[in-house]
Amino acid sequence: MIREAIILASGLSSRLKRAGIKVPKFALNVGGFPLISYPINSLLLAGIEHFTIVVAEKYYDYASNLIENNFSNIEVNLITNRHPELENGYSLILALKNISDEYALVSMADHIYPIEIPLNLIECFKHCSFIDILLGGDSSPMYVDLNEATRILADSEGKVVEVGKGISSFNFIDVGVMIVGKNVVDELALRDLNMYLPLSDLILAAVKYGLSVKICDVSGIPWTEMDTYTDYIELLYGMKNNLLKIVKTLWEEAKYGRSDNR
Repeated sequence: MIREAIILASGLSSRLKRAGIKVPKFALNVGGFPLISYPINSLLLAGIEHFTIVVAEKYYDYASNLIENNFSNIEVNLITNRHPELENGYSLILALKNISDEYALVSMADHIYPIEIPLNLIECFKHCSFIDILLGGDSSPMYVDLNEATRILADSEGKVVEVGKGISSFNFIDVGVMIVGKNVVDELALRDLNMYLPLSDLILAAVKYGLSVKICDVSGIPWTEMDTYTDYIELLYGMKNNLLKIVKTLWEEAKYGRSDNR
């Protein structure tokens, strides 16, 4: 069973600030909920019992108040990234050092998805004899700008070959939800890797150093990410607003009889 989750929320929301939005992105009201509520609620319904959330130091108090006001009944370890410029790869390393179990689900704070995505990842994980990183991948995303998305190239056996926003050959889009082993920190440290990297570069380093990095195909399950102000407007008034309704409906359905990893 996967009982822990990491949520990476340490960005400085620079693009939204330029659009005049003053709150950190994870706290932005989207469809009546703070944005970070979407991954938290879906992960809770998938059986997660403990959360490690990484935020930038300047937003620690903001995040602490949000958690207290909205999620006071769940176990949250809120940790600080004092160097958000070092990107999400560094945040993931910080978080992995703070988890208790050998594996954790990892989610971006600005991705919106239903319970089915973490449940599919957990099911894929059960059938892996050995894994370091299991990436959620979508071969035909409906609600994502491919120019903004992280791309994945996997072989016929599901082994990840390449990861990155700029790669031209790919067969999946990264859904921003994955399962990562705590041992990844030590494995990469043994190779003297500079871990001050974007998350996709950290995953690519794991691939190149021979760690077991595989894909879990979650194609057909709706999801999206909120990178830009345009994404925000789409979530409020455009096609992506339909996705919010789908996710909330699936939450309600999941509350009746499906609250553990099965």
